[in-house]
Amino acid sequence: MSYFLRKKWMVNLSGAGKILWALNMKKDSYPYLICMTVLGLIFIFLFFWWRADIYRVTFLNQSISHYYILFSMGIAFLLSLFWVKKGIVKQSGWKSLSAYLKVYAGMCIFAGFFLIIPLTTLTYFLPGETSSYVAPYRYTSGSSKSCSGAEVDDPDLHENIRICYPYGNYEYDNIIYVEKKINTLGAVVTYAQTARDDTE
Repeated sequence: MSYFLRKKWMVNLSGAGKILWALNMKKDSYPYLICMTVLGLIFIFLFFWWRADIYRVTFLNQSISHYYILFSMGIAFLLSLFWVKKGIVKQSGWKSLSAYLKVYAGMCIFAGFFLIIPLTTLTYFLPGETSSYVAPYRYTSGSSKSCSGAEVDDPDLHENIRICYPYGNYEYDNIIYVEKKINTLGAVVTYAQTARDDTE
């Protein structure tokens, strides 16, 4: 009886080994690598599309921005505790506190980055009311990390926003006409054009 049980156990192990071997072979196969490459390229394309077409024209209102910051800090706190329990922070005393703060700061950046994408995308696609205004603006030059455009005080968001590449000669004009969509999460700039007001 024990012989047959041992024989059956060895057969089961052999079957499990074949399954694991097949999975490993699948990950090393050309179809798997091609699939991962295509998915990676799609992710990169979607990220740059989001950054150019959604993030630049979408602005969160102040209350949502506060909740976003608090939620990011909360998630970062939980993630940093998880990494500490995993043994990332091994020093003792003040060095341990310094290492934990570094981990927490990194988790804040990580959580904030991955939360802002769905939040701004949701704000962008949510329906809302259309409004417009005309206001003076200040030209700001771009850099490798930001766009050039017009900085204007938005009357609904109650903060200074940067509108990237508005129509018109925005480097030398002094007023801007802005159309936007407003919903419960924030505002989406749908059109902006600068002009010159010589009476100012």
